[in-house]
Amino acid sequence: MEYNNRTCKRSPEKSKEKYYKNILSNISSWSKKNGIDKDLLLVLVRRKIGTKCPYCDTTMTAKKGNTKISYEHKKPIARGGKRTIENLQFTCTRCNRRKGILTDQEYKNLLNYLSSMKKEARKYILKQLSMHNYWG
Repeated sequence: MEYNNRTCKRSPEKSKEKYYKNILSNISSWSKKNGIDKDLLLVLVRRKIGTKCPYCDTTMTAKKGNTKISYEHKKPIARGGKRTIENLQFTCTRCNRRKGILTDQEYKNLLNYLSSMKKEARKYILKQLSMHNYWG
């Protein structure tokens, strides 16, 4: 669901600017921090908005909240991952927070394991993952 002109009938350009403001505001700092060209990152983000999170199938948006698109390292920097375009992926904010310092494959394995559990247990574990800071 990329931005569309029906979002604001009075001023579509102003509405478009506001829609992307949340996500675009940190592109510059994120691109510098990760050594990825800002214009390339902008193109990638705009392409990914409206697509599904690779982990939970939620449609990623530019709006604040759990569905907001998030920059994410497949192999976390804290675990030896590189700051490269190949190690970059986009997820929803919720999955990025839950994944923490797990690698892409570890998190997929965890989700696969959780899918075999009862709904209440799965919801509880995922909620607990969302609430913790695993950085130290």
